[in-house]
Amino acid sequence: MKGVSAATGKNDQITHYWLEIDEIAIDITGDQYNLIKGSELNKAIVKSRPFEAIHVSNINESYLYNLFRVRERERFVYNFPTLGEDFIEDMKLSYNQLLNRAT
Repeated sequence: MKGVSAATGKNDQITHYWLEIDEIAIDITGDQYNLIKGSELNKAIVKSRPFEAIHVSNINESYLYNLFRVRERERFVYNFPTLGEDFIEDMKLSYNQLLNRAT
């Protein structure tokens, strides 16, 4: 299994993360882009709305690779050992910000 870090937009300011297992892309957070104001996203993402809560697709058919530029792939062995505490804190902050926008 690999974690995929990707970005798009001016200065790669719009980031996203999903998993790859063999030739399958799995995205459980793509629907966040349904909640973010269009002015904070690029035209390609806005045009592709709405996003499903869970996206599972063959890598060659997934829209993720058209919307985002892959910056890094990280191989996971067990329990995400290489994720730093700062990354986890950033993810928690982003998640809470999304929850606040939805209400």
